[in-house]
Amino acid sequence: MGLLDPSTSDGRVIFFLPWQGNTIAGTTDSPAPVQVDPKAQEEEIRWVLEEIRRYLSPDIKVRRGDVLSAWSGLRPLVRNPNASNTEGLVRNHMIHVGLSGMVTIAGGKWTTYRAMAQETVDVAIKVFRLEGKVKSGCITDSLRLVGSDGWNRNMFIGLIQRVGGFSVSNAFCVLTVCCSMGWLLTLLNTFRTATEIVLGPSVHLRSQQEILGRCTASV
Repeated sequence: MGLLDPSTSDGRVIFFLPWQGNTIAGTTDSPAPVQVDPKAQEEEIRWVLEEIRRYLSPDIKVRRGDVLSAWSGLRPLVRNPNASNTEGLVRNHMIHVGLSGMVTIAGGKWTTYRAMAQETVDVAIKVFRLEGKVKSGCITDSLRLVGSDGWNRNMFIGLIQRVGGFSVSNAFCVLTVCCSMGWLLTLLNTFRTATEIVLGPSVHLRSQQEILGRCTASV
């Protein structure tokens, strides 16, 4: 379970999300130049650390060295075509119906894609007068994500056996196939039952002897 609080020192939102045994904390929201590979700036990292300290006991000291990694990205903002100044910048998503009747959805982010889908479909039904032809409303809230069907917490045991061709007792040898056990578990937590598709057929072609040989060489 994560935590989100909009009451920070300067009004920006901060969140905490558990991930792979660690915690992701963020985020900043500052103007930035367009660049191919944006880097997290030190002042932004320090701001996050300062905000984190407000949620911890005074005896817990979070330092810069406790940061395992930091990343940054560019988020383009959509301008409302009906607005006359910069206040028309939209930080979430926006649905616009043009003079020709074309419905456009722009902006938003991955975490709100279901709401974006539902609102866009609802607008399209109204614009094109399809109310009488639609049997139900938007069904995005009942659609499962790819890889979720058949998922269970013990799935990694069978996957390791199929991918590597060896027992769970030798599961550490999967590092020769997937770089590390942690990486394989990350794939499983991300793609669920679609993990084997992501790994590709080449993984299944490795013989047990080759895998164990490479594992011995790596150690």
